[in-house]
Amino acid sequence: MEYALLLIAASMNIVASVAVLRLPDASVAQRFFMLAFVWLVPVLGAIICGAFSRAQARQPKPISQSDGPIGFDSGEFANASVDSSDCSSSDGGGSCSD
Repeated sequence: MEYALLLIAASMNIVASVAVLRLPDASVAQRFFMLAFVWLVPVLGAIICGAFSRAQARQPKPISQSDGPIGFDSGEFANASVDSSDCSSSDGGGSCSD
């Protein structure tokens, strides 16, 4: 029975350790302290750090300045020019203003 509990605790620690090591935005110091917490406080540390890493993985990434309104890079269209022939329409109602 003790071996089963030990095996469960070790498995939880291993899963939590892998989750902590996969955090993309965590610094080396943050990862070190979370891993130390996981292994020094076996069950509770694994639950807390596993939940934290899972929450961090679910957070959407912020859109950078170069991204367009729906997440596409608008850099290739930023310097596009409008030709005067694009401003007219067949019904005569089209116009371009600079």
